[in-house]
Amino acid sequence: MSRPGTRSAEPTGGEWRWVATTQTLHDRTVLPTWGVKVAATDQWIAKAHALGPTMEQQAEAHANSGLFAGSKMMAVLLEEATKVWAQ
Repeated sequence: MSRPGTRSAEPTGGEWRWVATTQTLHDRTVLPTWGVKVAATDQWIAKAHALGPTMEQQAEAHANSGLFAGSKMMAVLLEEATKVWAQ
């Protein structure tokens, strides 16, 4: 399973976008990673990388970062639905 690394716990304005990137380890190994940034400011929110070299592990990290990128929009939608239901 991949693990997102949270870069910011502060609220952010605007939409989040999903970007492909890399991370270099201390031994100079370069890992493919997928990150989430604030679209308007390019502020990093999180990065996800595979815990192993297999294609399945890389696909899982890619999917997890996509879900994380969409989580802000999903939270707004849930809040709107809750308000409508309460009325």
